[in-house]
Order: sequence, then structure tokens, then C-alpha cells
Amino acid sequence: MTDHRHSSTDDARHAAEAFPSSHASWRHCIEHKCGIALTSEYVLERIATLTDPRSEETRRLAVAYGDRYLMQVVAWFQQAADQLGARADRTRV
Repeated sequence: MTDHRHSSTDDARHAAEAFPSSHASWRHCIEHKCGIALTSEYVLERIATLTDPRSEETRRLAVAYGDRYLMQVVAWFQQAADQLGARADRTRV
């Protein structure tokens, strides 16, 4: 399993970002700012929702932040799924 600990410098930089710009800062945002555990179940549910074009949540995210950012968020969830050994549908938005 991958070690996801970061230096205090990394943590401070990630905490200062309004929008994550890397997988590490995205992970910091989810786990530390939001207090959400990235479990296999949670990650796979988010991938399913964010790759469903019929989902209102997905449409709102795309309108607010753009399709490119939506695809990046999906990629970060898929990377987390890979790190957890979870099986995720590889359908892209």
C-alpha cells in the first residue's frame, strides 16, 4: 500500500489551495479539510456518480467548474481506487 504521509510543508501548501491542483492536494482536501475517509466504497460511489451524465450533481459540478476539472476529479478518484485496490469502471466523462 502507498504511504500517503506528507511533510508539513506539503500539508501547508495543500491547505492553502482553494482548488486542488494535484492528486496529493486533492487527497489532503478530501481527508483533512472535509474529514472524509477515502474508503473503497466511498471512492467507487463517487466514481459512479461523477461518470453518470444523468446525475444532477455531476451536471452541477461540470457547469460550475468545467468538464476538464470534472474529468480531473474523476481521474483523482480513479487513482485513489487503484491505490486502494478497488475495482472501478474506467468510463470517462
